[in-house]
Amino acid sequence: MDYERDEKGRFQPGNPGSPGRPPKATEDSILDAFKRALTEEELDAIAQQIVKQSRQGQTKSLRVLLEYLIGTPVQRNRVDVSADMIELLRNWRSGDKDGKEST
Repeated sequence: MDYERDEKGRFQPGNPGSPGRPPKATEDSILDAFKRALTEEELDAIAQQIVKQSRQGQTKSLRVLLEYLIGTPVQRNRVDVSADMIELLRNWRSGDKDGKEST
């Protein structure tokens, strides 16, 4: 399908967006096709090649290897905290819940 985009590449209002991820059944059928097409020895050879390339510093292979070994990392949101917010938190911790220093 061809989706309409603006000059910056964004989807136009009312546009359903990209087709997204295929349904689980589609993913399962693709995985099953690969399992039928490759022998156990071929799968082992592919895994060995990914490990070899990772050791040689090929980052794409290393990423694949790590994602299969430990999974993808959880995205963390970075929060910038102003000096005023830090002061407010310090005061709050010291027992002044209104954000004013106690005298």
